[in-house]
Amino acid sequence: MDDLHDCPDLVREVQQTVMRGYRKRIQAFLDSPCEAGFYDICWATGSNLGPELFEEWVAEEIQQVCGMVRAVPGKLVSFYTLGKMRAILPILVEARPHMIATFDINECDIPLREVKQLYGDRIAVMGNLDCVVLARGTADDCRREARRCLDEAKEGGGYILGTADEVPADTTLEKLQAVVDTVAEHGRY
Repeated sequence: MDDLHDCPDLVREVQQTVMRGYRKRIQAFLDSPCEAGFYDICWATGSNLGPELFEEWVAEEIQQVCGMVRAVPGKLVSFYTLGKMRAILPILVEARPHMIATFDINECDIPLREVKQLYGDRIAVMGNLDCVVLARGTADDCRREARRCLDEAKEGGGYILGTADEVPADTTLEKLQAVVDTVAEHGRY
């Protein structure tokens, strides 16, 4: 974060170099049989740059990525994000990804239900299932957590239940099965 202020010219030079590599990865995705790809911008969202710095340092990059992907029929792009999202969500949505993930319940500053109400007609939403519940809760806790996510975001479609970041290593198969069963029972809108 300090480098953005202390040596912006150097950061821009590094960013241009990094973007050349990203463009090659995006092109490899576009040339592949894969239908959907994730573009990881958690470095920018997890650091909570705020809308002004996000606009300055990230907006053009994500617009280019979405433009490249949307130019190829049948390809989908999702942003992988972390941290506070409320202030930068308009910028993310304006770039026109197909989906945004992960809306970590413990870090994000906008409820899943509100994300769906504000942006659900323009993007699909993925995530929000509390990883702590998966790791430390019971199977019943996992069912309740999956149901909470579905109740907040499944209406009208465009929601993919997923974790808020990861499946912790100590998550049991029983708890994962409880989530899957809950989606099978309550997942359709």
